[in-house]
Amino acid sequence: MSALLETDERPIIGITIGDVNGIGIEVIMKAFMDTRILQTCVPVIYGSSKVISYHRKTLNLNEFNYNPVRFIIEANNKKVNLINCWEEEVKIDLGKSNPAVGKYAIKSLQAASKDLLDKNLMQWLLLLLTKKYAKR
Repeated sequence: MSALLETDERPIIGITIGDVNGIGIEVIMKAFMDTRILQTCVPVIYGSSKVISYHRKTLNLNEFNYNPVRFIIEANNKKVNLINCWEEEVKIDLGKSNPAVGKYAIKSLQAASKDLLDKNLMQWLLLLLTKKYAKR
């Protein structure tokens, strides 16, 4: 169990990023720019700081901030947290279908699934990927 769960009554919510070319990341960032959400939960995004930074810059969402962590036990209960699920560069073409990016949605899902099974998450929000791109 996460140390956060022992010291904070707010649920830890895991959020997978889905398709790196899709609208999901923008929705996540815009939702968490409203800091009132932090009063109700401890959000943990499963994805890549490189991908989030690309979206933030491209969409001019500079007000969106996050706390990068390696493990969920390092999450800050006063910030949006991000667990990096991969380190490699990803070619992002916003709004364009690309089967090659499916593996990143799966990596995000696998990392969040592990934390859920280990009881480090109380709930999760899955942003999905088109079925035809979900091949490993």
